[in-house]
Amino acid sequence: SGAISSTTGGATTCSYSGNLGSDQWATYNSQNRMTQTNQNVNQVNGYDPAGDVTYDGANNYLYDGEGRLCAVQTGGNGGSATGYLYNADGTRVVKGSMSTFTGCPSSASSFSAVQAQYLLDLSGDQVTELNGTLTNGAYGWVHSNIWAAGTLDATYDTKGLHFHLKDWLGTRRMQTSAAGGWEEEFQSLPFGDGFNKYQSSLPTADDATEHHFTGKERDTESGNDYFKYRYYASSTGRWLSPDPSGLMYANAADPQSFNLYSYVGNEPLTRADLLGLCWRGFNWACNLYQRVRNWIGGDGFHTDDQNTLHPGRATQKRIHQSYIKETLGAVRDFVHMTVCTAASPLTATAQGLQTTTGVGVGGNAGVGFILGVAVDGSVQAVADQHGNVGLAITVGGNPGYGVFGAGAMAGGQVSVSNADSIDDLKGPTWDFGVSGALPEPLPPNAASLDVAVSGPNATATLTVGEGVGGKGAALTGNYTFLPLSTNCR
Repeated sequence: SGAISSTTGGATTCSYSGNLGSDQWATYNSQNRMTQTNQNVNQVNGYDPAGDVTYDGANNYLYDGEGRLCAVQTGGNGGSATGYLYNADGTRVVKGSMSTFTGCPSSASSFSAVQAQYLLDLSGDQVTELNGTLTNGAYGWVHSNIWAAGTLDATYDTKGLHFHLKDWLGTRRMQTSAAGGWEEEFQSLPFGDGFNKYQSSLPTADDATEHHFTGKERDTESGNDYFKYRYYASSTGRWLSPDPSGLMYANAADPQSFNLYSYVGNEPLTRADLLGLCWRGFNWACNLYQRVRNWIGGDGFHTDDQNTLHPGRATQKRIHQSYIKETLGAVRDFVHMTVCTAASPLTATAQGLQTTTGVGVGGNAGVGFILGVAVDGSVQAVADQHGNVGLAITVGGNPGYGVFGAGAMAGGQVSVSNADSIDDLKGPTWDFGVSGALPEPLPPNAASLDVAVSGPNATATLTVGEGVGGKGAALTGNYTFLPLSTNCR
């Protein structure tokens, strides 16, 4: 039996004494980094600026620019060095020996000897391991793994086919032969520490694969477990690197969520991690976060793994977005050029008169004697002396006072305004106007003249076209919209 000590002072000290051998203890600072352990009394200096463990009292570690563990020096200074290489997805694909421990390997040629090469399936699981020995131009085969629904079910190696029996967390507990005979038994404590294996006398018996704690690869050079995005140290029950999502998922109701090094919130009997980023069963939250982040970044509403499995998807998404952007830009430029070319006589007139002018179509109608009703409307292309061109839409009417006579007409329009800019045409105006028949010889048979006033701005509009009768209207309330505009200078 054993016991865990109470906390002391400002730092937390946890120790365990019992039948595990020597006491296991550690102290932590406010960043949840270990400051002292029974393995390393100077652990506080065993971190890099990013918070990655560089020395744990047993091994030295190096990390690449992506924050991935790239090399391990077993036993610390002077020990043997092992390096790792990753593919574009960030999954480990090569392991090799290094003659020096001075930097991360850049390629397989950086190794003094290749120890292992891994062939992966589309989910990133290790399907086949090859060794570094070339025979007749091919690397030696070590074993092949069989996966189903993300769990390791069987392994085939030089001794035959082996089946794996796992606990509820995916940790291998027993291995059998193809005939069902017991070959291996594996034992470990809740955090994966205290690992032991017991082998039967069957001729097929061996530890067929390095996958153990929750189905992850355990490295013999360090004793750590590889979870793709981070490495886990079962000796301390902590990650070697802090959670890259930071406090994204921190919850005030769960203090353990603030510890970026803790493994599954320190509940290893009921939880397992998938890839070093998210607890199994909570991957939906991690996937949603990745989807939103990638969508904002222009890589589509996909998870990191989806974009990795379909590398063309994110690229094609960006190409598609770029194409749409360029196409819309070209259409916008074409429309702008066309509008400005067509409106050049209008802008020249506005600049020559130093006014705001317009041309278009419109009409009006009304009936009454003092009391009555009148309506009018128009759509005009307008331009001002500053080179602005736009589309002005005016609607209005008088439901009561100020209508004399009866008539209706519609036709082409021209307008002139003392407004400095077409933007000054927008908004409400009061309109005064008359309409009536023209002399018989003229092709159009009706015309109207309207004056709209809004503050210091006045706009006169002449309409010539077809109509019947005649009328006058005062105090007609109008409103002008300017939905489209551009500058042609």
